[in-house]
Amino acid sequence: DKFPEQKELIDSNVGERIRESLVPLAKEAKTWFRTRLQTRFFETGDNYYLGMEFNREYEVWKYAVVDKIVGSAPNAGRLKGTLRAQCDRLWFEACIAVITRGDVYNPSGKFYVPRIWFISSHTDVKLGALPEGEAFRIVSDKKEKYEVLIPGRTKVVVRSIEGIVSALSGETIVHRESDLTRQPDGNTESFVSCTTFPVTHYVNYRAVNVLPSKYWCSFSIGDGQSSPHFMRYSGLTGAAINAMLINNYLGSSIRLENILSRKRVFQMSHETNWSNDEVVKRGTGYNYGVDGFLRPGAVYDQLLEYLYYKMLEMDVARYEENYGEDTLGAIFMLSWQKKFAAMLIPRGMETNDSHTRALEIFLGPKILKTVLTEMMTREELKEDENEPFMTLFQQYASDGP
Repeated sequence: DKFPEQKELIDSNVGERIRESLVPLAKEAKTWFRTRLQTRFFETGDNYYLGMEFNREYEVWKYAVVDKIVGSAPNAGRLKGTLRAQCDRLWFEACIAVITRGDVYNPSGKFYVPRIWFISSHTDVKLGALPEGEAFRIVSDKKEKYEVLIPGRTKVVVRSIEGIVSALSGETIVHRESDLTRQPDGNTESFVSCTTFPVTHYVNYRAVNVLPSKYWCSFSIGDGQSSPHFMRYSGLTGAAINAMLINNYLGSSIRLENILSRKRVFQMSHETNWSNDEVVKRGTGYNYGVDGFLRPGAVYDQLLEYLYYKMLEMDVARYEENYGEDTLGAIFMLSWQKKFAAMLIPRGMETNDSHTRALEIFLGPKILKTVLTEMMTREELKEDENEPFMTLFQQYASDGP
């Protein structure tokens, strides 16, 4: 009813379309690299919190089945979004059903846990058929939501959202209501009772950002610096270490000899890069490129931009002066080197020299153009005497050696 323009074009048998699409999905699931999904679940008797991840295979299936249901309906963006949200609710409901049969609940009480409904029903049922605790609305007047207190075949004791207790006939025709969180009025379902959002690893381009003045720098704090997959615990650890490093940085400025010292900038940068590495590493397992998040991907230009900013950070923080060992390894931890290797080298191509040479030929001009962009911002290179050199380098960056 909310989408009258598309109503005639939608496949009317939505349930059958979804059921048919689940058959091949169930067969494919047996071949997936990951056969388990992460789930976070809390319950306090009356309140439940369920968080889980949607894998890529599920997302592909969801978009495909919704496109099949909607077909060529015009202006169907909102309609498709609504149907996908309903698919998400089914996914959550299946998850809670698996948890109910598992060992999450007290083993002696798991068979007495009430069924949790994620979608309100539009099927007519008699009130006498509903169990204790079930929420419903009367078909003849759906404004108010009720809850079954004492079930029965002929007479059912119910309670309204205001807490008023009354008795209704068991023959009353009702629609079962979802059990999701309500808005403050207690009647309308909350807009955020069942939500989905993308989760990704986030690591800032630079641990230390240098401002135009060489005497100042800025740095991101907490989740602004790095954030792991939201179901892992390492994010809190990373935020705590980040706060400690900022305190150390500010505290060291009390000593006069440190005010203009680059060493405290180096310490801030080096320790933050180590912490960022730990946050993401502990958030995925270990970074061999075959873990739960498979191989990372990035546009080449964005990858070069990231590497450029990290090298700029190395220069500003004076890594070569302050770190006597492997300078590159100090800012790019081993796990990050594995990430880049997994990103640039497809599996099975590790020893393929032709692929390596092709990659060098492709990335070489991009690296030169990145360097050229930086050179053109340098005031000392804008002088007339440097114009021939800049012209020659620009041609070199465009055409290659």
